[in-house]
Amino acid sequence: MISIDYREEKSGIIDLFKNQCQKSFEIRNLYCADYVIDNKIAIERKTPDDFCVSIIDGRLFKQTIRMKSNFEYNAIIVEGNPFKTKHNFNRNVLENVLIELSVFIG
Repeated sequence: MISIDYREEKSGIIDLFKNQCQKSFEIRNLYCADYVIDNKIAIERKTPDDFCVSIIDGRLFKQTIRMKSNFEYNAIIVEGNPFKTKHNFNRNVLENVLIELSVFIG
């Protein structure tokens, strides 16, 4: 079973699931991820801008901690290039965040 957070409706992914997914899925309010697969795998999907904003407001690591605490496997998908946004992050800062996330989740 795949659970999809209701806030993902704007992304078009729910329509994709409706048309192409062989596995059953449900749309609901998820506490700490955008997608949960078989209650074991949590996936958080971010646009590059949302990724940067979630670093600024502290949401990224809070989400990651909740995912790590509740699910066996975790992933964060950044759809696009976080180094090319309007937020003008220092490249080293973004690289360090990505490394920190990969070590923490891994």
